[in-house]
Amino acid sequence: MAATIARNFARIRGHVLRRNTPAMLFKHARRYNHDEVNNYTVPYFPEEAKKRSSDAEYPDIEVSTEDFKFVERLLPQKTVPIPDEQELYPTPSGWVPTNENLQPKEYGVRRTRNHMLPCYYKKHNNGRETVKIQRIYGDIWKLKEDLSGYFASNVEFPVDIQVHEVGRWILVRGNYTEQVAQFLLSKGF
Repeated sequence: MAATIARNFARIRGHVLRRNTPAMLFKHARRYNHDEVNNYTVPYFPEEAKKRSSDAEYPDIEVSTEDFKFVERLLPQKTVPIPDEQELYPTPSGWVPTNENLQPKEYGVRRTRNHMLPCYYKKHNNGRETVKIQRIYGDIWKLKEDLSGYFASNVEFPVDIQVHEVGRWILVRGNYTEQVAQFLLSKGF
C-alpha cells in the first residue's frame, strides 16, 4: 500500500511540476491573444469617449415619448388612492374613515398605507394569542391607560397589556382584535 501511495504521489507531483507556466497556475486562467491586446483602443481618448457617450448623435434612431402613455398605465401607482366619499359608513367591507374631531390630542394611531387600522392578530406556536397595535405616536402611556379603561368596562376579567415604548407598539394578550378595533374607531383613528 505504501508503494501505491508513493507511486501516486510521484505522478501527482510530476503533473504539478509540469504546469509551471503562470497562465496555467489557475484553473480558469484566461488566455490572451496579444494581437487583440495591442490593437485595443483605450476608451479614455476624447474621440472614443464621444463615440460611447449617451449624447452621441445617431442618424437612424428617433426618440419618441408618444407611446409611453401605454406603458404608464401598466406601472404601479406610487401611493394608494384615497377612498371615495360614501353616503353611509361603515362600507359593505366594514371600512370606516378617520374622524379627526374625535381624536385625542395626546396620542394618535396612523392608518396603514392601505387606509386600514394597524392592529394585527397573531397566534403563536404555544397557543398564545396576541393583538399588536402599531404606528402609535404621542403619549403611548396615555393610550395604554385609555385602552385599559375600555377593557375594564367591556371585559369581565383583566387584560394584560404590554407597551414597547421604543418600538412604538402595544401588545394585548388574548384574541381581542374586534375590541381593539372598536376602541380605535371610537377614538376616531
